[in-house]
Amino acid sequence: MKLIITTLIAIALNQLQTSDANQSEADQTILLADSLLKKKENLRVFVKISNKEPLEEVLDFNEWPSNIEIVYNLITNKDCPILFVETPISESGDSRIENRYYFDQEGVTIATKTRRSFFNSVCVDGVLRETVTTYFDNSFNEIKSNRFLRDKSGNTINTSDCVMNYTDYFNRYRKFNDTPLATRID
Repeated sequence: MKLIITTLIAIALNQLQTSDANQSEADQTILLADSLLKKKENLRVFVKISNKEPLEEVLDFNEWPSNIEIVYNLITNKDCPILFVETPISESGDSRIENRYYFDQEGVTIATKTRRSFFNSVCVDGVLRETVTTYFDNSFNEIKSNRFLRDKSGNTINTSDCVMNYTDYFNRYRKFNDTPLATRID
């Protein structure tokens, strides 16, 4: 019995260390990718246009096509994709949803960050901003998730008071090769 308990404790500690290592790697990738995106370094932008295939690459950020349904951003590091951003365009303008996927060197999703901004949440006057960061192990099992709600001034909001009207758009890409850009990268 003592051996079984010791073994179970060792297994639990190993899993905890593995998940901590995965989160640490993901946090480093998130910092690097978000920094590159902010500076627009190693950035390629593609758009999904209504009733048109294939995706179109935006080469001049001063000239955007009409009828865009989704904007896709790709950040690479040493020719490997490390960040894929998917932003569907709201026709009404009442919401903005952005899904970020962070990849390891093999193109496997190690974290996601979903950012939503929308009206009509009941808990605040004006815009509610939600950020959910989720970490995954090598088998795409969720190991940790953080969720923050803030008002337009950045104040933290109590989640029990809120109505979440815009939670339906979220693809789950296990790896970069599952994304719409997988066949577009040279």
